Amino acid sequence: MEINDSTRSALIRKGNELFNQKDIDGAYRCYITASYFGGIEKIADYYNFDKKNIVKAMQLYKFILKEDSNLGGNIRAKKKLDILAQSVVKILRKWLKEDETYNNSDKKINSENNDNVETI
Repeated sequence: MEINDSTRSALIRKGNELFNQKDIDGAYRCYITASYFGGIEKIADYYNFDKKNIVKAMQLYKFILKEDSNLGGNIRAKKKLDILAQSVVKILRKWLKEDETYNNSDKKINSENNDNVETI
C-alpha cells in the first residue's frame, strides 16, 4: 500500500506522540503503516532497554533487517541484534555450567565414551 508523503509524516508524528505517551502498540501500528523503520527501531530499543524483553527486541531488530532497505538502519539493527545474541549465548552458557543435571550427564557421556575406547 502506497501512502503520500503528508499522510506518512502525519502517521510518524502520531506514532511519536503515542510512543511518548507509552502507547507502544499504537505507535507500532503508526510506524508500520508509514513504513518508518526508525520508529520500529525505537520500539525495539524500548523493549530491549526499558522492558528487558530481549525476545521481542530481537524480533523487531530482525524485522528491520528483513524489511528496511536503508543501509544505516540495517547496520544499527544488525549490531544490536548481534549484541543481544551474544548476551543470550552467555546466559545459556552460565545456566548450563550451573545445571548439575547437564554437568553430570556430560561427565557420564565422557565416561561412556572412554569405556568404549580400545587400548592397543
